Amino acid sequence: MDVPDDRKRFELELEFVNSLANPAYLQWLAQTYGNDASFIDYLHYLEYWRQPQYAKYIIYPHAFHFLNLLQRNEFRTAVASASVRELIENQQFFMWHHFRQNRERSSQAAAPVTKGE
Repeated sequence: MDVPDDRKRFELELEFVNSLANPAYLQWLAQTYGNDASFIDYLHYLEYWRQPQYAKYIIYPHAFHFLNLLQRNEFRTAVASASVRELIENQQFFMWHHFRQNRERSSQAAAPVTKGE
């Protein structure tokens, strides 16, 4: 097997970490590699992506939460089931559905009140 160069490795790992935001992929990983010690070690290795110089490339920041959770046996067992995967999908949907509205509300609350308003 060829060892990828640094750029290719960066791209592959970036894609993998971003993919952890996909509940169906989480389920597949848990079902396929759930008890594989090498897989758990790889997840631990990927923690370096939390460092600012790497994290700035992550499109889906909640992938970090799932990177952490996948390192726990209880989560891997749970997410292997369709009902837990669906729960995560629903929670993500509602988070994205209300994201803009919640951000606008919080920015309005934080905005300073100017005289004359």
